[in-house]
Amino acid sequence: MNMYIKNLVAFFSLCFLISCTDNLNFDEINLNVDPILTTPLIYFELNQDDFYNSTTGTEIPMITDTSDFRVFKSEINLNVDPILTTPLIYFELNQDDFYNSTTGTEIPMITDTSDFRVFKSSAIRNDVFKAVFDFEIENRFDRSFEVNIVFFDGNDNITRTIPSFTIVPQDLNYVASESIEIDASPIFLTSRKVRVEVKLNPSTTQIDPNIYQIIKFKSTGTFHLSI
Repeated sequence: MNMYIKNLVAFFSLCFLISCTDNLNFDEINLNVDPILTTPLIYFELNQDDFYNSTTGTEIPMITDTSDFRVFKSEINLNVDPILTTPLIYFELNQDDFYNSTTGTEIPMITDTSDFRVFKSSAIRNDVFKAVFDFEIENRFDRSFEVNIVFFDGNDNITRTIPSFTIVPQDLNYVASESIEIDASPIFLTSRKVRVEVKLNPSTTQIDPNIYQIIKFKSTGTFHLSI
């Protein structure tokens, strides 16, 4: 029998300690999403001869083993790596967020910068080999938007720029994904902040703060780990 159990203690701890970003200041939000770690736990293969005692010519009714993560003599390769999935950015903006009631004019862009904490953990930095960011946008405005996302290190140097998203009016199911191979972009591991810009594109249709229309943005980060 071949069986192998990955060491999970450090990585399960990360599920409780890591949140990718601080909440953005766009609005009061409730993510209702917790970090999820997917990792191999137990694997085994048993053949009939594992249940046969060749000395006595009788069946072995039960096989058990207790050991430190590695049992039944053989080491195997599961070819499955742990995956940590966690919320990245979430916001909801209404028309009045883009309206200056004092001047009666539109606010063309809203910007916010938050901490990006996932790589503060050396356990993640040392073992991550790929990061995948998935974005979902629901635009109920009668206006188009451009969304820009930029990562920075602790000294405000750019570590990664996500290609801009342009969301047309009434697009309720805009999706996009960005994959980063760490070997090709090791500087990304120094990321400590993320800036989000939501730009209202010019139009003959004016913002009406008295009409409730929202743009909703949510995203997750999936970090592939090799241990």
